[in-house]
Amino acid sequence: MKEVSEKYLKEIYLNILKAIVIVLYFFVLNLAYTNINNEYLELGIKILTMVFLFTAILIFEIAYKKDDGKLAIQGIEILILASYTLTTKHITNKYKFDFKSYSLVASYISAIYFILKSIIVYTKGRKEIVKNLSDIREIVKKDEPMKKEATKKTKKENKEDSNKKEKATTKNEKIDDIEKTKTVRRKKDNKVEEKTKVVTKKEEAKEENKTTTRKKKTANTSEKKKETTKKTTATNEEKQEITKKKKTTNTNEEKKKGTTEKNKIINENEEKPKTVTRKKKETNTNKTKTTVKKANNNIKKEETENKTKRKTTKKEVKVND
Repeated sequence: MKEVSEKYLKEIYLNILKAIVIVLYFFVLNLAYTNINNEYLELGIKILTMVFLFTAILIFEIAYKKDDGKLAIQGIEILILASYTLTTKHITNKYKFDFKSYSLVASYISAIYFILKSIIVYTKGRKEIVKNLSDIREIVKKDEPMKKEATKKTKKENKEDSNKKEKATTKNEKIDDIEKTKTVRRKKDNKVEEKTKVVTKKEEAKEENKTTTRKKKTANTSEKKKETTKKTTATNEEKQEITKKKKTTNTNEEKKKGTTEKNKIINENEEKPKTVTRKKKETNTNKTKTTVKKANNNIKKEETENKTKRKTTKKEVKVND
């Protein structure tokens, strides 16, 4: 089982690394003070302070955007280092401190600060692991004093028992507090889960409504399309029927016309010989009539001639007598 979580271990290692880097930085400053001229040293200190200031400002901006307190503390640390490096030359000249001893003291102070910080982080991590342990109640029960038979006890034993009881009560109170906080957290988590479920249900209902409305719209559109297609088909069928009727009427009329014309032609053809025969008959009758008339006229002439002959013969006879 781990003593401290990885999150706190990373923080501890980072603080130790910072302490080492700052000690090395002040060591380099001491070397520069001994080996480089004052003008170059002052220029180097100014450049370093500018770099530290810019990095501190950048870290502050990132911490403000992310709302991170740890980053803000790191920015403050870098800003203190920048101000310290900027004021080293002025303080050593004013108060006549030795530069080496001044830088050494600063390195020691920074190293102690970061080591203390890492220790605080370690203790914090240990406390968190102890709080998250589930076997606390069993440990407390083991530590509780067993009920024994009534015996004579000394004052020291009574004090020890009372101290044990007090410790047990404090432990129980702590456990109860931990359980209360856990229950409160669980309730909050349950509330959040319920809220999320309600929100998800609402969203699902909205999506279902949207899908139903879409389906209805698609169904309506499809029905409308079907109706329009039916109407178009009906209109086309009606048009086709009308055209068929027109065609049939035209064909019937044409047929009727053809039949009437044929009948006319046939009647004309039939009437022609009749008229010819009639004319022939009429001519024949006329001829017969003329011949009869001629015959009658001839007969009448003959009769008149015979009468005249008879009269003449009678006159001759009378004359002769």
